Amino acid sequence: MEYGKNSKGPLNVALELKPMWLGLLGVDGKEVKIKGEDFTILIAQDIFTFDPVYFSLVEGENVEESKRFFLIIRDVLKYPVKGIVSDLGRGRVFLSLIEEIFPNIPHQACVVHFSRYVDITLPIP
Repeated sequence: MEYGKNSKGPLNVALELKPMWLGLLGVDGKEVKIKGEDFTILIAQDIFTFDPVYFSLVEGENVEESKRFFLIIRDVLKYPVKGIVSDLGRGRVFLSLIEEIFPNIPHQACVVHFSRYVDITLPIP
């Protein structure tokens, strides 16, 4: 328990270490259960360096939580965004937010996630 209280969060680590990010941001959300409750971990990684940029445990992959996540990456961490690859977010929530927060930055759907979407077969009655 003491270790957790004394450890730095992802924001402090990134600000202190000042990593040399190259600008291709990978973003994804992962659903987790903690003590029976549903949460989401939003994760951002520099795709070229594999460095974690930021992660946050949130109540859900929704507009409010995702917007706060992206604003921290842009305004606090000053990540040098040149392009973004994402799973588009639950319900495609990332689409409009990325366009709003990172205008004129190319945004591509992750090919792994996209291929899963393509492989979904509709049930035929």
